[in-house]
Amino acid sequence: MVVVNQARLKNHILKLATFRDVRDEGVTRYAFTPEYEEASKYVEELMKDAGLAVHRDALGNLIGKKRGSGEMKGKIITGSHIDTVRQGGMFDGTLGVLGAIEAVKTLEESGIMLDKDVEVCAFVDEEVSALGSRAYAGVELPDRFLRRLEEKGYTLEEFESCRQELKEDDCFLELHIEQGRVLEEHGMQIGEVDSILASVNYEGTAYGRADHAGATPMTLRKDAFMQLADFAERFRELVLAEEGTVGTIGNVVVTPGIRNVIPGRASFVMEIRTPDESAIPRIEKVLRKEFGKEQVCFERTAYYKSAIMADEMSLVIQEVSEMLGLRHERIHSGAGHDTQSFADKVKAGMIFVPSVDGISHSAAEMTSWEDCSNGANVLANTIIKLGQKRYKGNGGKE
Repeated sequence: MVVVNQARLKNHILKLATFRDVRDEGVTRYAFTPEYEEASKYVEELMKDAGLAVHRDALGNLIGKKRGSGEMKGKIITGSHIDTVRQGGMFDGTLGVLGAIEAVKTLEESGIMLDKDVEVCAFVDEEVSALGSRAYAGVELPDRFLRRLEEKGYTLEEFESCRQELKEDDCFLELHIEQGRVLEEHGMQIGEVDSILASVNYEGTAYGRADHAGATPMTLRKDAFMQLADFAERFRELVLAEEGTVGTIGNVVVTPGIRNVIPGRASFVMEIRTPDESAIPRIEKVLRKEFGKEQVCFERTAYYKSAIMADEMSLVIQEVSEMLGLRHERIHSGAGHDTQSFADKVKAGMIFVPSVDGISHSAAEMTSWEDCSNGANVLANTIIKLGQKRYKGNGGKE
């Protein structure tokens, strides 16, 4: 087994966090911005220092490659993203990139030769569109993301030029913070992800009648906001009935939105995330039946199917965690990740480490440095186990 340099990994994470929009708290680093470009250059230097041959594709994906002996077919692709949401934290995505670089650096220092090639990737624009990983894996772009591509000054031809050939013997492995509090609540150090939830987004409107708020008795009102409140409560009941499913209603805009007029209209956005895609039409069917279009109307705006991790990958992560003496459990991911671009193409796996209080997409996001290094240790040793024809632990010695 190998062990990464925790202090070095910590220093790299802290340094990368300095490449940000200084007008905001936390880490704001949108893709295609000057601060993102500076961060990308820093990551590129770290890749080179780890012995990786670095290539930057037409979209700005960073791909660092380390050749193996060639005795095994295929390659191990690992990494994540370094873009953030506004006022985000320093671990989301970043740990997966810098942890992968640290893992490869540790293998280099330990004199471990793999029989497969390894690629460490920093994919661009994960937080908005996953353009980078979609391009690499050859995933078709929905229209809304094609518009983003064009808005950022790129062509579909450039997007398609980033596609890499994926083969049956390839695999994808991503280290990430959990962004929830299941591992922490269960006292676990590692999560081997079994699936990323399917999710569907909606836009909707509840209809009422705008009347005088003082002159209209409660029994004669048709209040759009109250109509939406009834809808939301029923939505919650239906979601709770589906195991592992979560649902959210947000961004409610009431019209006309003044104190002395009964709301005639309330628009909203809604989403469902679930490990069981058949739950989605079940919930929709009941809501449409109980609330007619003249009451509450909602339509899908986006659909992301679930991504199932390969059992083979999860079992290796589990075995390595046990060898390292780390408490672990199977877990699903409610958040989306670059792994979704690969799950239908190659064998995919994800390693989760705990998020303190489950906080993420926030300046308060925190994962302990010990947990960061635990995740990188699992990643490094999983890479060895997947990448050696005859697995050798103990620093590469049989």
